[in-house]
Amino acid sequence: MNKKKIQIYNDGVITIYTVGNIAEPGNMPKEGIVEKVRLRFRRRTIGHTRFHESLQQNIKIDEIVRCPYRTEVSAQDKVVFLGSNDKYEVKKVVYIENTKPKEMELLLERVESNYDND
Repeated sequence: MNKKKIQIYNDGVITIYTVGNIAEPGNMPKEGIVEKVRLRFRRRTIGHTRFHESLQQNIKIDEIVRCPYRTEVSAQDKVVFLGSNDKYEVKKVVYIENTKPKEMELLLERVESNYDND
């Protein structure tokens, strides 16, 4: 019998954005971030093995969060932690099996953003 582990996401809330046109209709296009979804998350430790694997793939990982699975989240999306001005880019999405609810890990790199998020 394969029992699924129940997950708890009690470390906070992240907002996931995509880059798109934020200009008012009829105005010149203006690139900015557009909200996709807000998710509760649980922080994960960046272990020695994962750190070295990411370096081999030319990915710098500053944070790893685990959250409920959402199909609309993809690499290159932007992430902001609720209550923080720090911005991150999703470098990789890893889907986790045998959990309830179905979940994913987001490998995040801190970025300096020049996008408006309003």
